[in-house]
Amino acid sequence: MRFVISGLFGMLALSPAAALASPVYFAIQTDITGAQTQIDAAHSTTWTISTGAAWSFGGGTFTMKEGSNTTAPVKLTVYEGTNFTGTLVASLELTNAAFCAQVAQCQSFNEIDFLFGTPATLDAYKTYFLNLTSTANDRANQQYFIKGASADLNFVDASGTPIPAGYFQMGSLPPITPPPGDPNGPSDPTSPSGPTGSGGSTGSTGSTGSTGTTGPSFPPAVVPAPGALGLFAFGLVALGATRRHFKG
Repeated sequence: MRFVISGLFGMLALSPAAALASPVYFAIQTDITGAQTQIDAAHSTTWTISTGAAWSFGGGTFTMKEGSNTTAPVKLTVYEGTNFTGTLVASLELTNAAFCAQVAQCQSFNEIDFLFGTPATLDAYKTYFLNLTSTANDRANQQYFIKGASADLNFVDASGTPIPAGYFQMGSLPPITPPPGDPNGPSDPTSPSGPTGSGGSTGSTGSTGSTGTTGPSFPPAVVPAPGALGLFAFGLVALGATRRHFKG
């Protein structure tokens, strides 16, 4: 996979103080097989992820096209929780003109960027809902279309390096048990991470209660040391007009 960034980075004079506090990662689709699905006033494309470490979400690149009569905007929104009723975290709306300005032919499938001006902070051990929506009319040739909508997302940094293990996983989860010693975890590391078993019935001897199950947990997240990557990611979002392409 090749990750290409273009921009006037030579015009940026960044100091170490400008480095972001947490690494910035971008959503990409690695499986765009299968039928296209539409995005319009009656249809949306969504993903749910849960985090195992704090990191910054810079936006994403999705394989999309417009219909021959599409004029409505399209929006990427992030909520904390499992649906659009949760707390708004970040949102970016592309006008139809901005959507088409990214590619030579916007009625053919191409990689379309949705880059937040300021990366959204995703906290550790939370669930987030990513939603691609449009007010486009639910009629042929007026909607947007996307490939790979049902596939899992992956995340990479500004150089195309995959997100470290333990930073996220697809789907919503019950309350996540952090590893012992994690500052976000319970104060008592010996406390059980799953529900306790029910007690046995009373009698001459009594039956033994069932054993509780262990709650879901992430492997310890590998946090990269701050350095050039932080500066590079900061420069990426500071430009605003960045272009990125992911090609297999």
